[in-house]
Amino acid sequence: QYVNSTVIGLPVCTDCTQELIQYALRGVDSIFRTGYRFKKAGVVLGEIRPVDHVQADLFDTKDRDSSKRIMETLDRINARMGSGTLKYAAEGLDKPWGMRVERRSPRYTTRWEELPLVRA
Repeated sequence: QYVNSTVIGLPVCTDCTQELIQYALRGVDSIFRTGYRFKKAGVVLGEIRPVDHVQADLFDTKDRDSSKRIMETLDRINARMGSGTLKYAAEGLDKPWGMRVERRSPRYTTRWEELPLVRA
C-alpha cells in the first residue's frame, strides 16, 4: 500500500482550467510510484480568491487575456451544445469508471427531475 500527497502553490491566482490541469499533473507526477495502482485521487483547492483582486506576479509570462477568452468560448459552446461537448484531452476520451452513487443523498433541491411526485 502506498499513500502520498503534495501541495503545489500557484504563483498567481488563476481560473484557467488549462493552467490548473498543468499544476494537477505536475502534482501527480511528483507522487507517482511505479508498481502501485491508483484507487482514488483528488485535487483540493485552497485559499480561493477572486482572480481580479490579487496582485499579479511581475515575472508572470502567461497571456491571461487569451486564456480568459478561450475559457469563455469553451463555456459558451458547452452551455449551448451540452456539457462535455468540448473538453480537455487530459480528461481522456473514454471513462470506463464511474462514480459510486448508490448511497448519494437525494438532490431534489437542485434537480427538477428528482423532485418527488405526489399522486392523487
